[in-house]
Amino acid sequence: MSVALDDRPSPSDSDPVWVEALPLAELRRKGRALVKREGRQVALFDTAAGVRAIANRCPHQGYPLSEGSLADGGADGTCTLTCNWHNWKFDLETGAVVDGGDAVRVFPSEIRDGTVWIDIADLPASERIARALDGLRDGFRDPSDDRIARDLARLEAAGADPRLGVRAAIRWTHDRFRWGMTHAHAVLADWLALADAFYAASMDTARGEPAIPIMWGTDAIHGHSNIVGATLFPHNIALGAARDPDLIERIGRATAIEIRVTGQEWTFAPTVSVPQDYRWGRAYEG
Repeated sequence: MSVALDDRPSPSDSDPVWVEALPLAELRRKGRALVKREGRQVALFDTAAGVRAIANRCPHQGYPLSEGSLADGGADGTCTLTCNWHNWKFDLETGAVVDGGDAVRVFPSEIRDGTVWIDIADLPASERIARALDGLRDGFRDPSDDRIARDLARLEAAGADPRLGVRAAIRWTHDRFRWGMTHAHAVLADWLALADAFYAASMDTARGEPAIPIMWGTDAIHGHSNIVGATLFPHNIALGAARDPDLIERIGRATAIEIRVTGQEWTFAPTVSVPQDYRWGRAYEG
């Protein structure tokens, strides 16, 4: 698991850099606070288990975590912060993502004479490199181009030779080169063959089980985006702004044709929804 990217080196890789944040009474009154020190943004939270400090930007796409949704589990220390853009959930004690992904940087904190202090020193370069390599491996295991890009940037920020990541990636994935790294590059015929195989398996009664025909659904709300070469269209919010129902119907028809030729029978569209809270990161789909 990797740490959130911190692109500003501290004076030393080992010496603590303690800075004053804010009075504890103020934090308790507000429940949370955002402080900016030495070029860093740190989100502070007053929890039942004590003060917690993390990097303010979600390592996924930069949402301000100081505005996230907090679930305080109590004095046992279990406290989860949810990013309101893409629902990433972080353990405030460790910074780990509950369901896997880029961890967020956690800063040590302590109380001195009624004031919250935080240590904003970088982790040692060797530890940052090791964590970035761990994250890079996760990115290849569950293919994620943006995750790979972020951890390559972390390697460079930690002073590592970028070729280190390339060598590691070859070592981890060389046995997959023949067939490709991800299903997204499969051609149309491969998708159709897979759809036929799924259907045949669902109708097979050889083991005495009933035949239950499968229905393969796919996420194609603005074009058959899982297929290389498919036509992509604007998201729902942009189509709504066009105020042209006939255009939207034609787009739906074009998408349906592309879905059927790859063997799927169902798309998770059209949808009629009106987002009520624009902090939700996918409000544009409404």
